[in-house]
Amino acid sequence: MHTQLINKRILKKIYEKIDAEKFLSHYRAKITGRNGPWLRMHCILPGHQDTTPSANFNTEIGIYKCFTCTSKAISFYKLVQHLEQLNSFEDAIEFVKKKVGYEDDGNYIDDLLNEIDDIQNEIKDNDEDNIIIDVDISQFDSALNHYDIAKKRVNDKMIKFWDIRYATKGYYKGRLIIPIKSNGKIVSFCACDMTRKAEKWLKVLKKAKKDKLTVTEIDELREKYECKKILYPPVIVEEPKKNIIYGSSISTLMFNFDEAIHWNNTHKQSDYVILVEGAFDAIKLFSLGFNAVAILGTSLSDYNRHRILANFDKVYVALDNDIKENDKNPGQIAAEKIIKSLKNNIETYNILLPAGKDPDECDEEEFEHCFNDAVYFE
Repeated sequence: MHTQLINKRILKKIYEKIDAEKFLSHYRAKITGRNGPWLRMHCILPGHQDTTPSANFNTEIGIYKCFTCTSKAISFYKLVQHLEQLNSFEDAIEFVKKKVGYEDDGNYIDDLLNEIDDIQNEIKDNDEDNIIIDVDISQFDSALNHYDIAKKRVNDKMIKFWDIRYATKGYYKGRLIIPIKSNGKIVSFCACDMTRKAEKWLKVLKKAKKDKLTVTEIDELREKYECKKILYPPVIVEEPKKNIIYGSSISTLMFNFDEAIHWNNTHKQSDYVILVEGAFDAIKLFSLGFNAVAILGTSLSDYNRHRILANFDKVYVALDNDIKENDKNPGQIAAEKIIKSLKNNIETYNILLPAGKDPDECDEEEFEHCFNDAVYFE
């Protein structure tokens, strides 16, 4: 397994073959109640003699949580690792694959391409604990000291307003550090690659797909080139690594939210917010005079949905408008989903951007035209 790409899409495919309740019965689970996909049960983790039901299991996504002996929810495969006393997470995956007769279909490259786009949303969707912690970014230099690099994405006014920094060493070396604040405190940050490795990796991966390289060859390329455009610090895990700064749960994060609330307090005649995907989208639009917040992905967590509804009277959604090779428009599909989750509680609009353009690629006149033509959803 170490030479194969293990990503959430493959794990989902395996889990789809599992009869969750049959699996639980194998370990003599005592189920005492149900609430939709959630099962209330006695804990089945080794060493826990549970006299009262203190655990939940989500049969749809395979998430297990004991409120007595686990600090956070664990995946189905982590649960199997504990129950079978296996050495590694990879061993647990192999164990389950054999039990359900799963055979790899070889579409690792397609899965990885999709994972690069979707990983933050998947983390957000499965994140139940909404952990919020303070983050120290004092180790990073001001981006003003590296303006020759930073100016490719931000100007000096942006750097000063958002206290943007730059990493010269360590795990985040070569990345622009954009603080994410909540109630005035830094709770996480975006780390944007400024080395162009992200762009290079996508080109390498596209060529690898065309050349039908093996899984091992793809892994070797990934080690050498892969570098996502944006990283977000993961929430603290059981075994934290020294070189990673851990932040708040991504389900709690929205970039520029504090600033957007302040903007509305000083522009009371226009109590609205524009939801965009990335930090640079929000930075660009806010600098142009549009009140924008980045939801850091293409989905809106329940936690952040309530924050939006509590602070604004009108919501605009401005996601990508790119039609892919399969004639689908993932940005607009995601926008429609967000709008459906909001429109019954707040006045909601969809901003249709020019095809192939992100919000941060639009000039002021172009975006204002799109903003004025936004479609209202009843």
